Amino acid sequence: MPRTRKRFLSVSEFTFGYQLLFEQTLDYHDELLCMPILPNLRQEGSLGWDVCLPTKGGCLFFQFKKSECIVNRNADCVKPDGYYNEYFRTPCFRIKICENRNHNQYDKLKRWSQRFPWTFYVAPEISNDTNYLEYSSNFSVTEHSRFINLGNCRTYPENDRNSHYIVYHPEVVEPRICSEDSHPIEGSIFGRELRVFLNKKIQDPAEELKKIDTAFVDKILNSCFEIAGVKDRAKKKRELIQNRLIGKRYSEMTIIDRKLFLISHLLSAYFGLSLVIFGPQKKL
Repeated sequence: MPRTRKRFLSVSEFTFGYQLLFEQTLDYHDELLCMPILPNLRQEGSLGWDVCLPTKGGCLFFQFKKSECIVNRNADCVKPDGYYNEYFRTPCFRIKICENRNHNQYDKLKRWSQRFPWTFYVAPEISNDTNYLEYSSNFSVTEHSRFINLGNCRTYPENDRNSHYIVYHPEVVEPRICSEDSHPIEGSIFGRELRVFLNKKIQDPAEELKKIDTAFVDKILNSCFEIAGVKDRAKKKRELIQNRLIGKRYSEMTIIDRKLFLISHLLSAYFGLSLVIFGPQKKL
C-alpha cells in the first residue's frame, strides 16, 4: 500500500483562527452585531466550538482545524477504492474529526449543529508556510479556507471506535467524510464566497434571532429558576434588591430589564456564566 505523503503548516490552530477572525472583523464589521464571542477553556470543552460570530443574519459557530495537504497521487486515501472518492485529485486536504475511541468533541458539535445549523469546521486550503505568510500579509487567509457544515455530517453510534476524516479539494464544492460509509457534505462554503453567504443570511435572518419581549424573557427566567433549584422565587428577588445600590438601579429599570437582571444574576451565581445579549436594535 503506498505511503501517504503529506505537508503540514507550521502554524497552530490558534494562530490560524486568530488570523481568520481578525480578517472577518475588518471585512465584515458592518454585518457583525458585536465582537466575536470566545469561550474560556472550560466552556470550550463543554460546548465544542472555538468562537461564535454574531451577525445580523444569525450566529455562526466555528471550530478551527489544522489541515494536512496530501500530495501523492497514489496515496491509499485518494484511490478510487479508498475512503476518498476518485474525483479528488492531489493535492487535496484532510482534517481529522474523530480520534480513535474519542468522539466527544465531534458529538458535542453535532448536537450543537442540530440547534444552530450554521456550525462549521474551518480549515485552511493552504499547502505550505510560504503561501500562508503571503496570504496573512495581504489579509486573504479567509479566502483560502473552507467552511464545512457540521449539520450535514452523519452521527456515529456510541460504540463506534474508528477514526474519521474529512477530505476536500480547492476546486470541489462538496467535501467528503472519510470512512467506510464515505459521503459528500452539503452546505459547505468556500472562504472566498463567505460574504455572499452572509449577505444571503442577512436578507433571510435565521430563527435563532428572537425578539426580547416579556413572554421570551419570562420563559428564560423561569427556566433559570427551575434549573438552579430556587423554590422561593419571590424571596430570591427580595434578597437581590436589598442591596442599596442594586435596589436603586432595579427601581429605575423597565420590567423586561428587571427580569434580564435577575437572569444575569442567576447565571452568574449558580453556574458561573455571563449573560450576553446581541442583536439589531430595530427590525432588519
